[in-house]
Amino acid sequence: MTSAPTLVVRAAVPADTAAMAALHVHAWRAAYAGVMPADFLAALTIAEREAMWRRSVTEPELAPAERVILVAAEGEQVLGFCTAGHARGDDELGLGELYALNVDPPAWGRGAGRALLAAAATWLDGRFRVSILWVADENPRARRLYEQAGWSLDGGAKTEDFGGTGVRHCRYRWTGKPAR
Repeated sequence: MTSAPTLVVRAAVPADTAAMAALHVHAWRAAYAGVMPADFLAALTIAEREAMWRRSVTEPELAPAERVILVAAEGEQVLGFCTAGHARGDDELGLGELYALNVDPPAWGRGAGRALLAAAATWLDGRFRVSILWVADENPRARRLYEQAGWSLDGGAKTEDFGGTGVRHCRYRWTGKPAR
């Protein structure tokens, strides 16, 4: 009898970047349909995302101690990834930030997002007293994940442009104390 592969969260390596790119595009198209312009989402290419992730993994802008790129994998299959490091933005100096968390839509609800978020929070806790993340207001699946893990809305808001459409984002804060 063969057992199913176990979900493992580990540091991303160059061999992961093709899978990261594909799931990044698929996740955005699924999560942001109706939120971001259809032509913007259709224009996302796996080749461009792969080049971006390959650079990030092999030629990081930040030293490895200052940022992390993690993947959740079952066997050889990458189901999701996340990135974290120093918060971006002048008003967030000294904070950590979860930059991105994406899971391939067929793997939604299977634990990869929770495992990645827990691993990123542990990494952030080891470096920062407080961490933040930004998420589109109209991404209820992600917002539920963050809230269930103990992240709290802190009132921060911004609008980012995606293909000529403003998408409102809210900020969550993590203080290292998981929800009970």
